[in-house]
Amino acid sequence: MEDRSHLELKRLAQRCRTTMEQTEDTLRRQYDGPTILTALRQTEAAYEEMSELFDPAVVEQRNRGLEQTRRRFNPDALEQNRQLNQRTHVNLRTAVQHAARTNEALERCIRSIDDGAGFDNIQREFEGAYNELTETLHYSYLITLPDNGQVAQHV
Repeated sequence: MEDRSHLELKRLAQRCRTTMEQTEDTLRRQYDGPTILTALRQTEAAYEEMSELFDPAVVEQRNRGLEQTRRRFNPDALEQNRQLNQRTHVNLRTAVQHAARTNEALERCIRSIDDGAGFDNIQREFEGAYNELTETLHYSYLITLPDNGQVAQHV
């Protein structure tokens, strides 16, 4: 991150915020598995772009955890557009909360840069945004949990 200019960091935060605003809007709408899957792929691209800012060892550890969750819950199953059960509905709501927190954190990144904050403060804001983005992906993958026979209503 230290080798990036403030302008580059701001543009990255703005791109990621645009993606995450779209993801949050998609997750909040009436449940539509294929649309969520498309938003999830865009969120993964934003995650990959933000990953370039951080220590490769930290990124590798997060990637392993996300890949394990992705393999276990197969987000491609969203394409089938099955009804949500109670557990998957809770995970969808949690993904929405983390997407909203990601947007708030990215806004703080942009504001910190605009306000001329020190590098340490900007770095902390980006770390917070990256953590929330990771959690958004994690809970988005969990939307495909196996059905336990209880169907939930999207609120």
